[in-house]
Amino acid sequence: GGPDTDGSTFVELYKEISDLVESEAEVFEAVFAFTTDPSVTALNGKIGLLESSTVDAFGVEGIVMLVVRPDGFIGLRASDTDSGKVCPEMLSKYSSKILQG
Repeated sequence: GGPDTDGSTFVELYKEISDLVESEAEVFEAVFAFTTDPSVTALNGKIGLLESSTVDAFGVEGIVMLVVRPDGFIGLRASDTDSGKVCPEMLSKYSSKILQG
């Protein structure tokens, strides 16, 4: 999450996506989350901290989800600016497409 991210919303979204990834373990392997706000890492010790300059280099202001494929390329990019709770919905659709072949 970038500088405009609400900490509690970020932690909630991380939990929701983690649960989805766990339930679809045949498609997804792991969830990693990072923020520029140290208070968010205090709310959930599994969320890492990034320097603001790193986030700025990627143009991140709010929440951005990247799904990295096994070949190292980005398979999906979604952000909270796309719509309210778009990240879990898009992740679920992405999983369905992969399972369908």
